[in-house]
Amino acid sequence: LKAADIGMPKVEAVARHIRHNFGIDIQYQEHKFIAYDDLEEIVGRYEPDFIIKACDPELIFRSNLSRICFGNRIPYINMAYAFEKLRLGPLYIPGFTCCDESFNKLQKKTYGEHYDFRNDKKLFVGSLVHPAVSFNVSLLGAFILKEIVMYLTGQYEYCFTIGRLVVFNPLSLEYQYWNADCDDDCPVCKPLLIDHAYENN
Repeated sequence: LKAADIGMPKVEAVARHIRHNFGIDIQYQEHKFIAYDDLEEIVGRYEPDFIIKACDPELIFRSNLSRICFGNRIPYINMAYAFEKLRLGPLYIPGFTCCDESFNKLQKKTYGEHYDFRNDKKLFVGSLVHPAVSFNVSLLGAFILKEIVMYLTGQYEYCFTIGRLVVFNPLSLEYQYWNADCDDDCPVCKPLLIDHAYENN
């Protein structure tokens, strides 16, 4: 983004730059949809083959997106940043990986039940400054693009985020990762994993 983009919605500015630089006219939505039904309607309208979650609404959005993507067998990847850290993935593949409920479980175990994705609320909506080291957004985009290209071209050995959340600090070159691991009774992903295992036997 450039100085001329200040005051313009990010999505609009990015769409304008893509149109100018590459001659591609992308579609975008300016809706703030969090509810399951709203999200399901948008996914149903566009019938995507792959979804990139790069927004940061209330956490119930994550649960709803996970249920919809797994219910429709749509692979998707998460991406986020804050301060100096990048959050890469997980890249979820319905029928192959566990779902986002595993990280909901981890968050509740770490911080308490009140941090359940379905209950947690953003405290500073409309006034929160979301800081980042300036080059981090570009690095995040490059890493996620690499993951997507490797996945779509079938080079899975180069996809570090399949079923895995990676937190990377480019300043110190340190990283941590957690694998998605749902309970055996997870209603979102376990039926698909069982179907996948059955199909391969």
